Amino acid sequence: MNQQTIHAVNQWAAQVQTALVKIAPVAWHTLVAVKQADSIGYLISGGAGLVFFGLTAIVAAIFMFVLIGKAAPGADDTLTGFAVFCFILGAIATLVSLGFAFALVTDYWIWIGAFHPDLAVAHDIIQKALGQ
Repeated sequence: MNQQTIHAVNQWAAQVQTALVKIAPVAWHTLVAVKQADSIGYLISGGAGLVFFGLTAIVAAIFMFVLIGKAAPGADDTLTGFAVFCFILGAIATLVSLGFAFALVTDYWIWIGAFHPDLAVAHDIIQKALGQ
């Protein structure tokens, strides 16, 4: 490489460094704001999931007891069996969904991201740097 090329590359590197130093605070604040919004969204999703799937379980139980009550005494047990089957499937689906919603609400890094997003961003950067 000749001297002119080396000088041009050094000038370009200096300009890039100056631009990055100017952009860094804005990028950091944007990253923190995105982390906070993302964490609040997870908390809202988890809370809404807990409420929704809890109500679903209550409605499934009421539905089962109504169907069992409508079955005529002495009739075949088809309606009762269907009611119990629906309740069991609904209970399994509700428990699985509640597990996911509960995991969202109890993850402490989501709470930290909602109330101290700069700390959560620093944690994410350290995790990425360590390859975790």
